[in-house]
Amino acid sequence: MQEARTVVDFGLLVLIWIVQLIVYPGFKYSDIHLFGDWHSQYSMLISFLVIPLMLSQVGIVGMQLINTP
Repeated sequence: MQEARTVVDFGLLVLIWIVQLIVYPGFKYSDIHLFGDWHSQYSMLISFLVIPLMLSQVGIVGMQLINTP
């Protein structure tokens, strides 16, 4: 169980750093008039990565809380 938690936590860590180092700095190259469309598309696509990782993390931690005396 701990190995799965480590993998999920590491996946979230990598995702956070990608956003910090690539996505946010890229804002300076975006057109303010196109930002709304880009944000809608980005939010939908990033959800395919974020939601499974976060739900996995919640499930693993929940199981660890139940199974740990």
